[in-house]
Amino acid sequence: MHAIEGDPEKDFFEQNPELRYLPDIKRQVDRFGEKKAGYFMWAAYMFEDPRSKIYKVPIDERTEIVLKGFLAGKVDDAKIEELRDIREAYPRIILTKNQILYKGYADKIDEANYTLNQQVTNE
Repeated sequence: MHAIEGDPEKDFFEQNPELRYLPDIKRQVDRFGEKKAGYFMWAAYMFEDPRSKIYKVPIDERTEIVLKGFLAGKVDDAKIEELRDIREAYPRIILTKNQILYKGYADKIDEANYTLNQQVTNE
């Protein structure tokens, strides 16, 4: 069983009701309201969870997919900065230790690939 379950096109907290009581998530709900916080939780899942199919896409493409694909039309002018707190908390509150380790290695490889691609592009 996964900590996050359901369909991103449906209400996050109806599908994952217990998570609204975790302090980091409750702060998101208090700050943005339950609907917007739910969209941000789906976005955090897509960005940070190795189980997400979108997580496997390079980070620069992932950002485009989440901000301009998923959040567009749901959250007016969503900015990556608004997701910072929940993205930082997500691994600690949702992922298992093995998933955190995998994510750490995958993120380092993604970062290295991005840097190499930028260098090649600038040459």
